[in-house]
Amino acid sequence: MNRPIVKMLLLIVAWPNCLLSQEISLDEAIRIALAQSAELKITKADLKAQQNKHLSSWLDLGPRFSATYDHIFYDDVLKYSLGDRDIVMRDKKTQEFALRATQPIISLFTLIQKARIEHKQKSNKENIFKSSKSQLAFRVAELYVQTQQQEALLEIAKASVRSSLVQKKDGEALQRADRIHHGDMLKLALALSQSEDALNKAQVARNMAYFHFKELLGLSYEEDLSLPTLKHDEDLEKLLTFDEALQIALQQRHEIKEALLEGDIQRIGKSVGFLQLMPELNVFAQINYNFARPALGHAQSSKILGINCKWDFFNNGAQFFLAREASVLATKSLYKLEIVKKNIRSEVKQALELLKAAQESITLAHKVHEQASEAYRIEKMQFSVGRYLAAHLVLAENAKTQAHNNVIKVLLDLKIQKLKLQQALGEQAPSL
Repeated sequence: MNRPIVKMLLLIVAWPNCLLSQEISLDEAIRIALAQSAELKITKADLKAQQNKHLSSWLDLGPRFSATYDHIFYDDVLKYSLGDRDIVMRDKKTQEFALRATQPIISLFTLIQKARIEHKQKSNKENIFKSSKSQLAFRVAELYVQTQQQEALLEIAKASVRSSLVQKKDGEALQRADRIHHGDMLKLALALSQSEDALNKAQVARNMAYFHFKELLGLSYEEDLSLPTLKHDEDLEKLLTFDEALQIALQQRHEIKEALLEGDIQRIGKSVGFLQLMPELNVFAQINYNFARPALGHAQSSKILGINCKWDFFNNGAQFFLAREASVLATKSLYKLEIVKKNIRSEVKQALELLKAAQESITLAHKVHEQASEAYRIEKMQFSVGRYLAAHLVLAENAKTQAHNNVIKVLLDLKIQKLKLQQALGEQAPSL
């Protein structure tokens, strides 16, 4: 491939970077994702629904008001004759209206416990909503650094193509001076073709990384944006001890809060089951008004104050076994809490070990890259004066490129492991 075509290829590869003019930070990316996420909107709708249900449960503690109206038609007027006088006992029709207010007394305790359950459910929905936001933020952060990685690998591939072009140009000059043979030129041409192929693959990988990143943010692929350049120097922070990390995780993890709330709900449900075995006792007040002619001995209007009692004292033991079910579920929640704690201990330990290994790998990767770069510098200098074969130069160039790629990959792994540790600790938002 001649030099004009290669320059055109590099221009085409670089063209999308000109379009991606809007640089976006991680915080901005998370904000966009949180605003666009359909899953998060569903979780928020569930939370609002539970908030309304919670309010309804507390309002249910107050008095109930009901109104009835009866308009009844009879075949005839009911009357009795007393001498020469007819006494109407009941008119041909009646129009009676009643307004009643009822306040539960004994069942009020059951209603309070049910309201407490709805309060715990609301807290659980809030916890789930926060957890969903946190998980989405960490997914954005992971794709963010992966996209940065692909951008960096693309730049390395471009640099490799440029280096291969320079090598081929130097080789042509040496060949004209009869200092290298045709076989060396073929090796240089092969190295250029391989670097061009690697550039095409890097471009595809970079485009797909941006595609997935924009999909997660809810943006169109045509949206113009770019990410800051991935920094090759990473500060190696001192790691927490396992006990320190575990203590933080047990205080912050949403799973712990969810398990505790579930246990509270089941224990309250157990008391509700037994309270429902008690009789119902209600106080009521009622106002009656007859729009038609009242019957004999009945007033046009009346006011009533009374007590209503009802006790379903036997239903074949169904309610008793429902209470026992709630008791078993309360015990089950304790076991679930232990499992959650065990899983968290495992996640924290794994995250710490993987981050420690990634810190060791990045130090070694930088050292290897420095050595490969120095070796390539020496090989290039020796080749320029005709002392070494082209094969030596190509091998040194490949080793330098691979070492540079490895630095980027190990750096990505380090950042990912940092995010994994933050998640294991129960952090709400990622930090790079």
